[in-house]
Amino acid sequence: MLEQQISKLQEYFSRPRFDGVQRLYSERQVAEQQGIIANDYTVAREAAEGFLISCETALKIIRQLPPSDPILPDRRLP
Repeated sequence: MLEQQISKLQEYFSRPRFDGVQRLYSERQVAEQQGIIANDYTVAREAAEGFLISCETALKIIRQLPPSDPILPDRRLP
């Protein structure tokens, strides 16, 4: 499997767009490290956390409204 990854990397890095690029790590070193470092999509995660807080806050406010409130006359929330 490692040899297959190395082969794919060699093929990828041999493309013309990488001509003249000096690499600090060999294809083998890159293949050995793949999957070790966890991906963290910080912007998306923080946006989702903020959105969840906004939704929870809005739901708390809506639940505090009296059932006959004209804003939500047919309110059916748990």
